[in-house]
Amino acid sequence: MSTKIFLTFSLIYFITLFILGKTTQYKYDIKKTNIKDVSVFIYHSIKEECDDTPNITAFNYHIDTLNPYKHRFCAVSRDLKYLKDKYIFISNIGKYSGYYIVADLKNKRYINSIDILVNKDVKYGKWQTKIYY
Repeated sequence: MSTKIFLTFSLIYFITLFILGKTTQYKYDIKKTNIKDVSVFIYHSIKEECDDTPNITAFNYHIDTLNPYKHRFCAVSRDLKYLKDKYIFISNIGKYSGYYIVADLKNKRYINSIDILVNKDVKYGKWQTKIYY
């Protein structure tokens, strides 16, 4: 009896891993052949750092203002606008390294830079690093 239960749960576990693995692989399908050096900063979804609608990005994504980091959104300078709505991988920025979706634009005075959306408790972040897309 216990062997049957074990085998049943094992089968369910491996099927779940297979399904989730496929979803994750498709979601972040980045070849990582394109590499660019950029400056990475943090930003918050507040009026002082954005426009009059800080909960809506330039590409019309809606932000949960209580926990904005969960979206993994980033804003790019206008010279990187061709990355709109794409997933990018940002490396070497500590616990913030990982995949982000390009969901916002920075002011036109900035070039070759990216802002990552973080929660309000994070006060400072600045890095020189690489992105892969």
